Amino acid sequence: MSMVTYSGTRFFELVALWVHRFQERAEMRAELATMDDGVIRDLGFTRSQLKAMANRPFWLA
Repeated sequence: MSMVTYSGTRFFELVALWVHRFQERAEMRAELATMDDGVIRDLGFTRSQLKAMANRPFWLA
């Protein structure tokens, strides 16, 4: 079995990218929670579907 190794700098770049993606997801879910009914309909979702999406844990896509 091969082992993947990263230099210290590369490791921290990957961690920073990971954190950035989680922050983006949290922001998108916050926006979902505040959308009005007309926009929700235009997107093809129901209010309950958006609530379910907005309440998902941040680590789930």
